[in-house]
Amino acid sequence: MWNNESIRVLFVRDDDQLDQVFNEIIDNPKFSITTVSAMEALGEIIKQQPDVVLLNLRLKNRNGFQILRDVKSNLMTLHIPVIVLTKMNTQPYWDEAYKSGASAYAVLGLHDQYLSQLIEKQLSHKMELVC
Repeated sequence: MWNNESIRVLFVRDDDQLDQVFNEIIDNPKFSITTVSAMEALGEIIKQQPDVVLLNLRLKNRNGFQILRDVKSNLMTLHIPVIVLTKMNTQPYWDEAYKSGASAYAVLGLHDQYLSQLIEKQLSHKMELVC
């Protein structure tokens, strides 16, 4: 499915500095990346139906965990893998993320290759569920 098409990644963020970090993390032509603010997140996820969502947990205007729960409780979006992307590398954050429906948890500062592989792994899990 993704061999000839770019992988559509929707990145939910509120911090322009994080955009710069994100662009450094994923510099891969396989990915077509769209960024949206926390306030427009659920509407854009429903509208765009991305292949994967990267969700920053630390948002100014909304709680990242609540966005995650909203995505995973909506019939139009619950099938979309959500990778939580954050600087918070502690057990309580991991537990809450997975409890809320995260497909994976990635700590900012990891190598770009790891995040790229994580995205592709989530998509292969999604394909296994569809087939």
